[in-house]
Amino acid sequence: MKIAVLLLFAAVCCDAQFRWMEIAFTGSGCESCTESLSGRLKRIRGVENVSVDAGRGAIDIQLSAPNRVRLEQIRDLIEQDGSHVGRCKVRVQGEISSDNGRWLLRPASVDAEYELHAPPTIALRSGVWVVSGQIAQPRPTAADIVIEVTSIVTPRPIPR
Repeated sequence: MKIAVLLLFAAVCCDAQFRWMEIAFTGSGCESCTESLSGRLKRIRGVENVSVDAGRGAIDIQLSAPNRVRLEQIRDLIEQDGSHVGRCKVRVQGEISSDNGRWLLRPASVDAEYELHAPPTIALRSGVWVVSGQIAQPRPTAADIVIEVTSIVTPRPIPR
């Protein structure tokens, strides 16, 4: 029984990753750059579907399971043509832990960690969780990227 629980936990942890992103962008004065953005993002291994709405200035990105895509990777690609990435909405699965009073989310499949801030109505707990939230500053100057948590749920195993 213990082995089965450990195997299930390991399978869930290995699938930690970004699942979805909606990224606001501004400043792209080049129409062909905006038109090519979807194709450039789809070339990133793990990006499954991309929808660019230039009128709204929003990019919706669906990610495959499993993947190793990091927010920073997507942000940097968008900003290559002079665009500016603004507020992001994300859904990401990872290991939540507390470190010196700070809550951190570490997706196991990428080398990154994200600080979590949650309202009093959302209780953060250590373990593997799927976190939905917003990132106000996707390019912070001196600290970790902060996810303002809007919901947290138990992950479902990903079918293989």
